[in-house]
Amino acid sequence: SVNKQVVFMFVWIPNEQRISFRWVFSHAISQLVPAWLRSRVKFIMKDGDPQQRNEILIALQSVFMNAIEGGCGWHMVEQGWKDKVPGEKFFSTKNRMRWKKVTQHVKRWMYSWMKPGRIEDADEYKISKFLLLQFICSRPVLDAADGKMDVIMMILRFLQNHVFVYEHLYLHYMRKHIRHFDISHSCAHEGTNLGLKSHSASMKATMTLKNASQTLALQSTIQAKKC
Repeated sequence: SVNKQVVFMFVWIPNEQRISFRWVFSHAISQLVPAWLRSRVKFIMKDGDPQQRNEILIALQSVFMNAIEGGCGWHMVEQGWKDKVPGEKFFSTKNRMRWKKVTQHVKRWMYSWMKPGRIEDADEYKISKFLLLQFICSRPVLDAADGKMDVIMMILRFLQNHVFVYEHLYLHYMRKHIRHFDISHSCAHEGTNLGLKSHSASMKATMTLKNASQTLALQSTIQAKKC
């Protein structure tokens, strides 16, 4: 179904170092998932972790040879904006609500590039991107930013250096011919990961591998019954 993800396997890793991701993608999965099934994988969604991405790119050459990579739109837009662009509290009280609306509008604009039925080809994308830049440089946006031109420049730098450079990872029209169920972000997995850490029967850092596995199994059973 559209924008639905189903977790069918958990792989335990001790940390987020590159060697751990290499073990997962190049060794563990190649042993746990048969080759005939791996060959049917067409699309792999990932977040913004460079260590993870580098190992996925290696795995695409030998483990998932029929798949392409995709980038999580939520990590690019939401997390990138939070890191590179000032929040509401940076502006005067009278303009905070206006700036919030500007922020929401720009984010929705970028998300539209990742959804089906919005941008259908390269020409439409170029027009949409041009209009977005015109909007960001417009007088109403500058007024909402308390007249601070440096904030407008921050947004433009964010788009140029942290969004547009990853067009091949988020544009829907470039991967609509690949079976990927119109997935544009990994938020469902983010929620799953948070549940594993913050659940009433959560995993703890001091747990043994056996106890942690039993906890995972318990949570999976509860989730299956809810479904």
